[in-house]
Amino acid sequence: MRGHLLAIRTRARDLERNNEWVRGFLRALENNVLGENGISLQMRVQETGGRFDEVANDRIELAFHQWGRPGRCDVTGRYSWCDVQRLVLRCMARDGEVLVRKIRSGGVLALQIIEADLLDAEDNRRAENGNDIRFGVELDAYRRPVAYHLLNRHPGDTMWTGSAPGLRTRIPAGDIIHLFRTERPEQTRGLPWLVASMQRLKMLDGYAEAEVMAARTGAAKMGFFTKSTPEGWTGEIDGDGNLAMDASPGTIEELPPGVDFKAWDTNHPNSGYGDFVKSCLRGVATSLGISYNTLASDLEGVNYSSIRAGLLEEREVWRGLQRFMIEHFCVPVFEEWLTLELLSGRLGLPYEKMWKFNAPEFRGRRWAWVDPKKDMEAAIMAVGNRMKPLRDVIAENGGDIFDVLRTTKADEELAASLGLSLTPPQGPAPLKAEIDSDE
Repeated sequence: MRGHLLAIRTRARDLERNNEWVRGFLRALENNVLGENGISLQMRVQETGGRFDEVANDRIELAFHQWGRPGRCDVTGRYSWCDVQRLVLRCMARDGEVLVRKIRSGGVLALQIIEADLLDAEDNRRAENGNDIRFGVELDAYRRPVAYHLLNRHPGDTMWTGSAPGLRTRIPAGDIIHLFRTERPEQTRGLPWLVASMQRLKMLDGYAEAEVMAARTGAAKMGFFTKSTPEGWTGEIDGDGNLAMDASPGTIEELPPGVDFKAWDTNHPNSGYGDFVKSCLRGVATSLGISYNTLASDLEGVNYSSIRAGLLEEREVWRGLQRFMIEHFCVPVFEEWLTLELLSGRLGLPYEKMWKFNAPEFRGRRWAWVDPKKDMEAAIMAVGNRMKPLRDVIAENGGDIFDVLRTTKADEELAASLGLSLTPPQGPAPLKAEIDSDE
């Protein structure tokens, strides 16, 4: 990475701003990994006998939800917990990595999102305590991060002069969450996810621009006049001395003696343009781990079976990213938040039972299919035949069995108090076909 990390990150950011395919990928990434509400929390605190502690679960869920409102969970006061998740995921995909600093002030946790530029990639040296510093990350003998050496100012900030450039602050590793996808053992920094496809995307941009310019030129230039003799022209002559003639629909004109007209057709965009673009985007989609249809927003020529097969593979990628976000970001943040909340006494729960209350279950969004009726019928059959528990079916649809059953009970009680019934009406009996018989 040394000598190339900054250039690759800069190119990835350029593609994010100026390339429609990359912007579409980042939007699809946020929509599928986080969805509308982000990764949600469901507490699973249990008593000794296995019964769920509903009081503790409700208190912790409510307090965490209130902490996640805009202006409370981050140091800038601008982001909600869902906004923080989106920003972290986008930075990790675009820049390859992102740092989140845990700020504890007055017994309250606030998050500071730090761009990877502040972790100086040129800081490679031996620290005074004997540890190695690689790309700004201080490592012990086992290559475990023990501190991060962050620049006091962003390298791209040319307006702020509060401190001299190059000054660094050593932040203990316990205060930093460094998020990146690891591809090699002992990897210190992360690479942008677009690294394998950015050259093809840039070349494809240039090719598309050339095709558009050629098509525009061909549409603007109708042809050329040629003269065998300089006399005899009765039309217009522009300022450059070129012959000109007005063109209008249904007009047939006669050229004067000595003047000939030659049409010009650039044949752009050519017939192979669409197939070539598709071929390039298929390679890009493969490198990003998504389907071509999602990347290109192209549903032409697909059917239920083909799009389902493609989505199954793609959704495994989304689930893997959800698991990564949960294990490496959501759970560490929650544990730090819960510790401070229990120590402050705001939850009304004893800190001595931290081991008991630290039972979160984070869930990502789930997806509906093109034909939900078939999937619902299959789920009903699986539950009815004891092949699948009801809680798994509800979880696959992004719900929680406790919330669903409690809400259903409340709805039924409300309907009963109003003299209504929520039992679905029985449809008409299926018609039996009458078979003519001579018997």
